[in-house]
Amino acid sequence: MATRQAFYQESLAESSTTNQNWVDKCTLTFTPDANSSYWILASWSHTSDATAGGDRSQTRLYSVESAVAFNIGEMRPHELTSPQDYINAFALGKLTFGASPAPQNVKIQYTMYGSVTTRIKDARILVIKADAADQLAEATGWSSSSSQTYQTKATLTWTPGSSGDYLIIAAAQIAGDSNGSAVYFQLNYVTGASVYGDKIWYCVDGWDNHPFAAMAKLTLAASAQTFRAEYKTGTASVLAWVGDARILALRLDKFDNSYFASNYNVQATTAATYQDMLTLTQMPQAVDHAIIAIGAYNPVSTTVSGYAQALQAATGLSEVVKESQNTAGYQYMGIVSKQSLATQSTTWKWQTKAETAGTTVNADELAIAVLQLGATPAASARRRYMALAA
Repeated sequence: MATRQAFYQESLAESSTTNQNWVDKCTLTFTPDANSSYWILASWSHTSDATAGGDRSQTRLYSVESAVAFNIGEMRPHELTSPQDYINAFALGKLTFGASPAPQNVKIQYTMYGSVTTRIKDARILVIKADAADQLAEATGWSSSSSQTYQTKATLTWTPGSSGDYLIIAAAQIAGDSNGSAVYFQLNYVTGASVYGDKIWYCVDGWDNHPFAAMAKLTLAASAQTFRAEYKTGTASVLAWVGDARILALRLDKFDNSYFASNYNVQATTAATYQDMLTLTQMPQAVDHAIIAIGAYNPVSTTVSGYAQALQAATGLSEVVKESQNTAGYQYMGIVSKQSLATQSTTWKWQTKAETAGTTVNADELAIAVLQLGATPAASARRRYMALAA
């Protein structure tokens, strides 16, 4: 198969601003093919240096030429010291172009609301050209409900041309209408009667907009398939909000190779050193690969922080840290990266730990996908030599 066209940019070091205008953290410029569509995947982490009700960080993934914000994340920390909360942001999007597309600029941007410093790090943007077999459904704008029964925000229904494996990725922004209120969100595979996500999340501030992320690898039949992005309130009579919900289905046989690992069961540690929660080990080709790591974690304390990180070999791709608003609350996270790999055994992991030994940190809904973007190198020609007797 041919290379799966992709573009990538990252800006990993911490940056900060007190500007109330949008500041560029990471900019990806690319020229799309004519009459084509592209999937946009991005991740970063951010925080605010104040806990007052009117102060919070704001971040977004933004397409300049289309004037589209794929998401807006806002955060008021629960904890500012030893360590400061630093949450993840994750976004999906789609851009479609006509016969003569101009160069495109997609940006991760940040600003502050109130009178506070916003900090941002680990910013990455990955753009992959869509294949005709891929699918996306989206419901932008904000919706709200005070129901404690799941409500539908976005629905993806289609019939695959043939049976095959798909990587299903869901993303959204979730918010509660009052300080300390709770929201549930899930990806419901209606046809297969399975659910991904469904963890309770608690906001610190009623203005918080935090990410939902879920991912699964599924073998789908050549018959109608339905997925729904669904939400409900976790606090009676208080509105739950959801915005920018998207469900992306990537046909995996359109990549030369793909690797996947998942664990959708709750795991726990009380250790103050990182513990493995999910491991994927493979022998990749020596070409570019996309790495997507998605999950959720829960520090079971309002006074002791929990950490989570994704690793490639011994290198951390991104680390987040959070002290809970409520001991039951989970924090969703999604990380994307593009790496040029060597042909050697390579390991990717999700890990968690506690700030102080003895405090429980849970992990759940963990998944790691590695997608080969470059074409598999042709096998080296082998020559046989024959010794001829004189």
